[in-house]
Amino acid sequence: MKRQLLSFLASLIWGLYVCIAVVSCGDFLEGGNFKDTIESDIAREKAPWNTVLIKPEKGSGTVIKPAGEEAVVRASDTFTVKFEADSDYEFICWKAESASLKDNEDINDYIFIEDTDSAETNVTLKETLEDIIITPVVAKRAQIISWSPVLSSTFTLKDSPIRVVFDMRMDPASIYYTEDEIKNLKRELALTSNDFLSSGNNKYGYIKDGEKFYKNILIENAETGENLNCYFKAPVFDVHRKILIIEADLNNLPPDYTQIIVTLSKDFFYIKGYDEKAKIVKLNQEKKWLYYVNNRIDGSSPSTDKIQLECSVSGGEKFTPVSSTPHLSNDTDISKWGISDLSPKRGKSITLDMDFMIKDDGVGLTDSFEVKIYKFADNYKFNKEYKTDALLG
Repeated sequence: MKRQLLSFLASLIWGLYVCIAVVSCGDFLEGGNFKDTIESDIAREKAPWNTVLIKPEKGSGTVIKPAGEEAVVRASDTFTVKFEADSDYEFICWKAESASLKDNEDINDYIFIEDTDSAETNVTLKETLEDIIITPVVAKRAQIISWSPVLSSTFTLKDSPIRVVFDMRMDPASIYYTEDEIKNLKRELALTSNDFLSSGNNKYGYIKDGEKFYKNILIENAETGENLNCYFKAPVFDVHRKILIIEADLNNLPPDYTQIIVTLSKDFFYIKGYDEKAKIVKLNQEKKWLYYVNNRIDGSSPSTDKIQLECSVSGGEKFTPVSSTPHLSNDTDISKWGISDLSPKRGKSITLDMDFMIKDDGVGLTDSFEVKIYKFADNYKFNKEYKTDALLG
């Protein structure tokens, strides 16, 4: 009897175990997460493959990842892109596009770039889409295409200005300190506001231990390494910001026969804007060159090869009030100027269009020129004088 009871209990326990196991397994198979995972894996295996191309501008750099400049992926796959820009280019951002997009569709609904501003980042294909192209957007670095003075057998006049020509419109902050930079310099070098050198509202340099320092510019004695910035004025850009001009200080010229070496930091830059983004694009490398000065200064005056002035009165025909013969501004014989009557009717304006060509055998023109406009009475006496200064454009 006891043996039959034990057998019955064992059968009951085994039956309960099987029942529990079957019920638990059934619940597991019906569980949401597991079911979704299985269905997702099945759908993924059925999803088509997509080829995503990485296409940089020709000559702008190299695609490091993915290999072969393409990634073959399915929806929900993530891959890495990495671009190494050529030395003459600056990476700006990643851009995705597809010729298969419909008018009301957004490429961002199909592909996700984790960090568009990083040259190496992860990309996820969110939905299947053909003809996806990812482009590393780049900007060409500014180049220095001309500089003076240059090394010559006759040496250079002592009052020669330094001129550098860029092929891009440079940012003023290349030569002027920003507020944050001024704060950092005060803290790091123990400078005060009085130590900074101003040109208008801009701070272009500072004095430290009796020496003059520019931002991103250094003028030195090539033989001794002595700082020669003190012999030059504030650096300025022309109106188009493509020409850097540093005039010599006529009251404090460098010593005779000095070997001068000029260094421009590679931190000269311009701002590249793209799709509401803005990025600093610096030079590829610093620029350095050497020249010698002699013991002379410029004693020759500029001469005019051509002066042409065309005028028009609003609502009237154009006419030329100045003779075609070139003349200098210091010609005081007004009768030789060939001036026509410029008296417009009340409420009318006069437009002057000047075209002139000047040559100079010395150090060249200064960074500005002066325009004087005179109002004449019948007896050619001056009633009023207007003066305008403008950087050469």
